[in-house]
Amino acid sequence: MNDPKDSDLIREATSLFLRLRDYPEDEDLIRQRDRFLERGKAEREAYAKMLKVWKATETRSRSSASVPLLSLAFFAVIASAILWADDARIALLADHASANLPLVAELRSGDRATLDANSAIIEEVRHDARHITLMRGAAFFEVAPSDRMFLVTSNDLKIQVTGTAFEVGQLDDTSVVTVAEGSVQVSWEDRTWHLEAGDQWVWYGDGRTVITGIETEAAASWRDNLLVTDGLTLSQVAAIIDRRHPGPIVVMDDELGTIPIVGTFDLSNPEVALNTLAALEQAQVIRIPSVLTLVLP
Repeated sequence: MNDPKDSDLIREATSLFLRLRDYPEDEDLIRQRDRFLERGKAEREAYAKMLKVWKATETRSRSSASVPLLSLAFFAVIASAILWADDARIALLADHASANLPLVAELRSGDRATLDANSAIIEEVRHDARHITLMRGAAFFEVAPSDRMFLVTSNDLKIQVTGTAFEVGQLDDTSVVTVAEGSVQVSWEDRTWHLEAGDQWVWYGDGRTVITGIETEAAASWRDNLLVTDGLTLSQVAAIIDRRHPGPIVVMDDELGTIPIVGTFDLSNPEVALNTLAALEQAQVIRIPSVLTLVLP
């Protein structure tokens, strides 16, 4: 069974390759690629797999334009294959999965989970614990007090509570935990964080963390078709919009993607929300309708 991280690694490898293909002398891009490959075996395998597919397409034209048409077509094929594999995995394993709109799921444990669009969870109830695995997307949990631990696993994180209301969301290799009521304990490897109501905790795949305060009413604001952000990055905001967007959204520039965003976005119209996000930083949006959307400087 494919690990969901494989899809993220292939997307990251493809993004690096396409930019280097058009700007092969760019020293910063070369360093980014080298750092990616040095991260581990999974990254090197993803890059090699992407190169093999690229070679098979024999699309070797080069252009100084921002993204050549052939590159877009190639990326669209890769993205479509990734999405198909991920959807097949979700259909096979998920106990609850949403489509293009949020879904309220009554859990077997008696608790409630509201899933954002294109989100999925696995539920396991044992005599001593209630265990949820977030497969993709985001979910807002309303947990009834109980002697049985309620545990959510997301990426490499474990979020543990007894009774509270909180959101867990995945944004590529980043996870976000937002507490609306009560408190939660988050663990990663040998580190532990205690979060209270009004805390929003962002965890990056390399172990970096950021904690900010939010209005508790803003937790999982996507339940009301709104995204309220006070510091999520452009890439993270794009990933949330992507849950309701036809075809994946990919931010093709690392510097652009790390810009912090403050604002409110209407998720009921994801095209408008993405255009609004891009306009904040004068970014360019390139679309292959229903297949792929790229955001570039």
